[in-house]
Amino acid sequence: MALKPECYKSSKPSFFKVLIGDFSEQLRIPPAFVKNFNGRLLSKCLLRNSTGKVYIVRVEKRGNNGLFFWSGWHDFVKDNSLDIGDFLVFKYDGSSTFKVKIYGRNTCEKDVRLAQEGRRISNSFYEERKTNSKSFGQKATNSNKIISGCSKSGEEFINDNIEEPGMKSICSFKSENSYFIATWTWYSQYYMTIPKFVAIEKDLISKKRAMLLDPTGSPWPVRLDLVADGFLNMTNGWPDFCKGNKIGAGDTFIFEFVTQTVMQVHIFRAGAKKEAQCLGVDKKIECTAIG
Repeated sequence: MALKPECYKSSKPSFFKVLIGDFSEQLRIPPAFVKNFNGRLLSKCLLRNSTGKVYIVRVEKRGNNGLFFWSGWHDFVKDNSLDIGDFLVFKYDGSSTFKVKIYGRNTCEKDVRLAQEGRRISNSFYEERKTNSKSFGQKATNSNKIISGCSKSGEEFINDNIEEPGMKSICSFKSENSYFIATWTWYSQYYMTIPKFVAIEKDLISKKRAMLLDPTGSPWPVRLDLVADGFLNMTNGWPDFCKGNKIGAGDTFIFEFVTQTVMQVHIFRAGAKKEAQCLGVDKKIECTAIG
């Protein structure tokens, strides 16, 4: 009779989790790992990331479903920009502390300091947005360097502080449709983020698929994955879009909503001459915010 496999015994036992589904509010501790608590009923524990920052997280038993990281877990998810497909290794010190290593979908360990800096800038952006409910065109930066313009229909969107490559040509864009702007960075080879307020405005939270139209009109289906704090990531299909359109570092996009789930993508090439930067955009029209 086959023996039931058990966790490897170590002075510092560990387990791993691949983040799937709705992981932002709670995370289950593997039942086979619980024996490492030596009969102790943990009510809270400490999670330490690679920078040494410590998070206090409550542990709660949920009926027959086992133990879960609960209150405080959401802060860990948010602060470390955890995403679907990330691979986490939890190493237990035998007391109540877990050292957590975080790996991205590219299989490399994440630069947590970079994620936290991006989060700090993103928070500043949304705080700034609250102070001006009618419009905003300030620069907002996360892993995809989202730069968005949004106001009531007909209002002018001008940001004199924009210094991103190709942005002067982008500010000649005009449309009656909603849109958002993003610049391709290293992380963008894996996914592109739809800002939270755009996802809410277009009622995309429950959607699983969308369609991108490149400047030639060719369709590119992409999957939509909901991540922490209500952001949506375009994942499966997005790398194919980038490869098929020869996207490079610094290239900038306008994602224009033709319908709720169909976006016309206007591509602005980094380093190109001003006259040639805009593909699929009328160069004569002035910049207008999304409706």
